Amino acid sequence: MISPIKAVFAMAIVCLPFAAQAQDAAPGAPEMTTATYRAWTLRCATVAAESARPICEVVQTLSLTPGGNPIAQVAMGRVAEDQSMKLVVQLPTGVWLPGNVRIEAPDGAALTAIFTACGHLCAAEAAPDDAFVATLKSATEAATLTFFDGAQRPVAVEVSPDGLTAALAAMEAGMTVN
Repeated sequence: MISPIKAVFAMAIVCLPFAAQAQDAAPGAPEMTTATYRAWTLRCATVAAESARPICEVVQTLSLTPGGNPIAQVAMGRVAEDQSMKLVVQLPTGVWLPGNVRIEAPDGAALTAIFTACGHLCAAEAAPDDAFVATLKSATEAATLTFFDGAQRPVAVEVSPDGLTAALAAMEAGMTVN
């Protein structure tokens, strides 16, 4: 059995290179900032000191009932200003992959996110066009995110529009908040 002192020393040796890299990334600046806009959270991360603009995304955690356990997370963002918007949905494992994920706005506009990976979580991705994003931003009612469980039964979860317009405006402005 390893002694507690040796264990602490071993952890310090293992973690030291990572700590040095994190300090080099953005000295004096937080690595991640968040701001809440009603149902949406803006998350921005500074990846490297050379990056003038952090990478940001807006995120909503979804549950079947208000205050219930989270079952999904939907995020939208851009890796760089000149790249198109990406939408990513994270779901637990055990979903029916051929069913993919569908997001339908209250006006009937729809987008399909294709599963791209399953590990500890399953991820589905889509590239919403400006018209679909505008539809979500102008919605006064919830959109519906639908996927299929392992028994191929549909599971529908509401995606609230509350705060989306403000969160996306802050993201586009490259805003970082404490």
